[in-house]
Amino acid sequence: MNPLIVNLKLHLIFIGLFSSIFLCAQTPMQNEMLKDKWLIEGIVGLQFGDVTAIEFSPMIGYKLTDDFVSGIGFTYEYSKYNDFYMDTETGSLSDRKLNILGGRIFGRYYLSNWLEDILEGLFVHAEFEYLSYTINYQVDANGKFVDVFGVPYSPGKQSVNVPGLLVGGGLSQPIGGRAFANILILYNLNESNETPYRNPVIRIGFGYGF
Repeated sequence: MNPLIVNLKLHLIFIGLFSSIFLCAQTPMQNEMLKDKWLIEGIVGLQFGDVTAIEFSPMIGYKLTDDFVSGIGFTYEYSKYNDFYMDTETGSLSDRKLNILGGRIFGRYYLSNWLEDILEGLFVHAEFEYLSYTINYQVDANGKFVDVFGVPYSPGKQSVNVPGLLVGGGLSQPIGGRAFANILILYNLNESNETPYRNPVIRIGFGYGF
């Protein structure tokens, strides 16, 4: 099992146990106040074209202040890059298809107090993500398969780990009670040949706790 996934599960279990113990030690009024601090969100990222990417990421955040939220998330992505590999002997092309797992930590600052009379719900967002996936080719200087970046490969599985630093912003709008919907546009400052998607990154999210 990927060490990242194990660590993420352990962290989530620890957070759940700690939260339960902490909440039990509070008065009912304090518990209600703490519940108001949590934000739960499910994000879907979509990208189409030469690169098709579909992302699902459940996230949980805690309101450190009324304007600032920090938290963690788990990520699953499916990525397909059309005509990514070429067989140099036959000239045939093949797609790259990936199933990607990972996690992220994020910070989000809402600008409502600054922009209340202009555009309420606007926020800035930054996150660090760590993705892991397996490809059916491995880098080989003498390989007969070449990707779109000119890197040579031979058949054989290879694990790839990709860190990313994404920054950008979005708009969040209430849709009833404490439920909300938002849209984010992000840019990966650490994009590389191994990044399974291309800039910009567009996400749509729905959650509770706004």
